[in-house]
Amino acid sequence: SLDEFDIQTRRYDVGTDTWGAEETLASGFGDNTNAQVAIDEQGNAIAVWQGTSLDEFDIQTRRYDVGTDTWGAEETLASGFGDNTNAQVAIDAQGNAIAVWQGASLDEFDIETRRYDAGTDTWGAEETLASGFGDNTNAQVAIDAHGNGIAVWQGTSLDEFDIQTRRYDLGADTWGAEETLASGFGDNTNTQVAIDAQGNAIAVWQGTSLDEFDIQTRRCRTP
Repeated sequence: SLDEFDIQTRRYDVGTDTWGAEETLASGFGDNTNAQVAIDEQGNAIAVWQGTSLDEFDIQTRRYDVGTDTWGAEETLASGFGDNTNAQVAIDAQGNAIAVWQGASLDEFDIETRRYDAGTDTWGAEETLASGFGDNTNAQVAIDAHGNGIAVWQGTSLDEFDIQTRRYDLGADTWGAEETLASGFGDNTNTQVAIDAQGNAIAVWQGTSLDEFDIQTRRCRTP
């Protein structure tokens, strides 16, 4: 709208085999881009996207309540110095969610996260999953039926890209230690992760060998 980008949505109703009316989730000053959405077993949903404030990018969110057929108020997940971009979101069967994104600090990119608790209808405090030397980018997240999650992303070491991961344990409400899934000669990029109901996960990414790109994978079994 007016030379700026908005976030729009429509909802499909399987019972009537129709799409509902278009709604605007975000509009106004600056661009809103790179929307992602996840939906739980009851039909409640969470959308995240990249908004603009004071020439920097923030991470914004709204929640859809299937009971009232309405989207809640817009909330800011991340704002402040530097850009916050490339948000991703995953949701469990009960409607709890994990959002991850790429934040900026001291001219480098970190991986940040916040968790939504469906029971209290609140987002927890922001946590840093990866920070330090070099850029951490392109985070992805998956969550199992019980609310445990796995995040993967592209980290930097010795001018090359590695694939890094951390696991969220719902029972302990903590993220485990960072692990390296792929490192070494050449770049490892463009990672994705998927998880089953029991928490077993598979990650895939693009690796490099002999000046060519390979597809690599590793599997994590639930503890």
